[in-house]
Amino acid sequence: MGVLFIRDQSAALVLKGVVNTSRGNVLFRQLLIVSQFAVAALLLVVSLVVNWQMHYVQNMPQGYDRDNVLVVSRGASVYNAFKVQAMQLSEVEAVTMSHTVPTKATRTSHVVRRPDAMDTEVWVGNNPVSYDFFATFGIKILSGRGFEKAYVNDAYKEDKQNIANSMGKLVINLTLAQTLGWSAEEAVGKNIVLGGTNEGFHTHQIIGVTEDTHYINAKNQLAPMLYVLSEQPQDLSLSWLSIRLASNANLETIKQLERIWLGLDSNVAFKYDWLSDLFAASYRNETLQTKLLNVFTVLAFVVTSIGLLGLAAFMTQRKVKEIAIRKVLGASSYQLCFMLLRPFTILILLANVVALPIAYWHIRDWLNNFIYRIELPVSAFAVGVTVSLVIAYVTILLIALKAIHAKPAAALASE
Repeated sequence: MGVLFIRDQSAALVLKGVVNTSRGNVLFRQLLIVSQFAVAALLLVVSLVVNWQMHYVQNMPQGYDRDNVLVVSRGASVYNAFKVQAMQLSEVEAVTMSHTVPTKATRTSHVVRRPDAMDTEVWVGNNPVSYDFFATFGIKILSGRGFEKAYVNDAYKEDKQNIANSMGKLVINLTLAQTLGWSAEEAVGKNIVLGGTNEGFHTHQIIGVTEDTHYINAKNQLAPMLYVLSEQPQDLSLSWLSIRLASNANLETIKQLERIWLGLDSNVAFKYDWLSDLFAASYRNETLQTKLLNVFTVLAFVVTSIGLLGLAAFMTQRKVKEIAIRKVLGASSYQLCFMLLRPFTILILLANVVALPIAYWHIRDWLNNFIYRIELPVSAFAVGVTVSLVIAYVTILLIALKAIHAKPAAALASE
């Protein structure tokens, strides 16, 4: 009879909704919530920093204007005629050719020296360009001037027979001027020496200094750069034709450009890219990682909130009678909420204590991949803790408020 009574009593408890409240069961549920919130908090902090860094690098000054610029990876054979006809369109502001364009690495380089410091070599990127290159890409001339047709000696020409007789003026960027020990203003009019002991030295005059331009992305250090003028595209192997359009240009403008192109060479399609798209493509991997990280962060908090909802229901069910008794004794709703939230607050803070050092380590290493980067933001960690607590409190209160506002008599009458 004793055994039968115990079994009947257990069945009655199950039917009345009384669940296993052993210490081990409660501890397991709490550890599960801590681990879930630790993962969610880790993802949130990392996601915040990644989003802020990507916003920073995509909006930092690039040294050029990437809007409304079309680039075509060919065109040397039709360039001169194409430019004349394209410039007749009111929506076309500038046309040029160059060896490379912003977002693309320079494929040629030079060694330069100051004439008074021949033992000091500076490796520089070299971008041969046509007229109107700086206007097309919106690269500012800080001092001096760019290449102009009015100056007949601007074009760069190497004398293969006697390298010392090579001619041509140079435009350099600010980083090269400073590397050589000059300000932008001081560099204009100065001579620098190109070449080496094997091929010979040749001296050229600097006529202008431009602002620095990020040719690849923020993961790469700004390099010293010099520009030389290729009077004809074939002279120095110019391979990129670029067109700056006015802000009111539309699809019809592009169709007109295509008709001009095909009228000059019908064998080659007018295949172009927007410079802004090339810029976005240079951060394609980081952008994809950011989107995926954002999705996983949201999913992590959704899953964690569902688990927390179950634990809150479980913990509140254990305290139904305690809540009723405290209400009878005069406890306010605020005091009852605090009583229910306090143990969960400890769990959430514990989860963040576990997650934040791991987040700091991963974020620090990731940011170190960028030459140009934000400082590791303390605010991201504060936001992570705050959001974790807010989500936890909202989830818990969905369950707790129902128990708090229940009639005490109903809770105390249950067995």
